[in-house]
Amino acid sequence: MSLEELERTVGELKDRAEIHQCLMNYSRAVDRLDRELLMTVYHPDAIDDHGIFVGGPEEFADWAIDMHTQTHLSHQHCQFNSTVELDSDVAHAETYFMFVGLNRQGTPLAMSGGRYIDRLGKRGGRWAIVERICVRD
Repeated sequence: MSLEELERTVGELKDRAEIHQCLMNYSRAVDRLDRELLMTVYHPDAIDDHGIFVGGPEEFADWAIDMHTQTHLSHQHCQFNSTVELDSDVAHAETYFMFVGLNRQGTPLAMSGGRYIDRLGKRGGRWAIVERICVRD
């Protein structure tokens, strides 16, 4: 393996690790109601389409934190299989998720699952979500 191939491989591995960390930070931020961390997951002009909500990062953070605070005593967003296709400073990811929430009222337990379909961008050396579609399966 040439030095150029090694540098390219290490660069790709670094990009993949940073994308993975971005995706994991999403779950941590939403589950811990950590608005500051949630803002790092998105570029400022991003759009998140959660079906019942479509909007930018600031609005999404307000909506998600308020909804989970009012609806759940506790909740977990778990991410599983993830595929990432890299194309320079753009990445397309599909990540399976499961959600479990202990409800404040009504049915004690809420469960759902689906996929996050993401387009991420590397801007200023930082990977973050540019567009997310939450598909419930």
